[in-house]
Amino acid sequence: MTINNANSDPEADLVLLAVVDAYKWWATSDFGFLQATGILDQNGTRSARKVGVYDVHLVRRIARAYSVSRNIPVDQGDIHARSVADILNSEAAGLVTMPFEKRAELLAALVESRPVRFPDRKGRDAKRDLASAYSKLTWFLRPEDWTIFDRYVGLAVCGSNGVGTRQMRLFYDRLTPNWADLSPRITAVTAMHGFDPLLGYRIIDKWLFLHGMRGAAAGLRADDPVDEHTAFGTVLAARSAFADICRSLRATEQVLHPLVGRRMLELAADLRPLLDRSPWLSTNNTPHGPKTKAKHPESLIVD
Repeated sequence: MTINNANSDPEADLVLLAVVDAYKWWATSDFGFLQATGILDQNGTRSARKVGVYDVHLVRRIARAYSVSRNIPVDQGDIHARSVADILNSEAAGLVTMPFEKRAELLAALVESRPVRFPDRKGRDAKRDLASAYSKLTWFLRPEDWTIFDRYVGLAVCGSNGVGTRQMRLFYDRLTPNWADLSPRITAVTAMHGFDPLLGYRIIDKWLFLHGMRGAAAGLRADDPVDEHTAFGTVLAARSAFADICRSLRATEQVLHPLVGRRMLELAADLRPLLDRSPWLSTNNTPHGPKTKAKHPESLIVD
């Protein structure tokens, strides 16, 4: 049984795609990165370390893997990455043990108080907030009770584009009311199927990410502001990228060992009611009920 015939409903299909994508990243990146920060021991089990630790090289490795390295300028001695590592090991290390809502609040405040400063092309002083970068890097400090923020998960949850701290705050604010109930259930179901419970947090992220990608691919709603992020060319690029991601994940699922693939199908089936009925998506959390969804071309979902 494969993704292509597991379920014909696009909403349900994204759950399975999210499971496959999370597992793919777990096997190729996340597992090793969590070992590198000391969260997982050499046997791959949760270590006694409460909070992980970074050095400058690990900051760059994880930032490159998660496409945020470009926001940390490279200079002689990699001063900016060293500064990020120092912040992660000091200020950030103190906030990642807080409950979800407080952790998000303190992280947003940290991001605002610790922008990266650099000269622009005209030599003027410029600054850049590392909202997405710090949300991702701090997951590897303490992955429990956390999910990462970027443009696409923000689009899925908030219904609008943005990568700054304002969008970051709104994203976590909208997750908070149901996070303490849903996230432990998702990690418990993940563990029940023989996967590391930490993978459950990555499944949440991938599920939101795919919904955000599909939202970008679907084009503009009538009430969307037109800016550089919602230009027609950008919509076409997002549509192509979303289709490519779906094809890639189907290919990944097809080369997995049959036993692993079957466990993923079963995990997705048990996660589907939790995720698809959750109030996290912007289409599900409005006070007047779900927004009207754009009709998605079937070719984006099924080969």
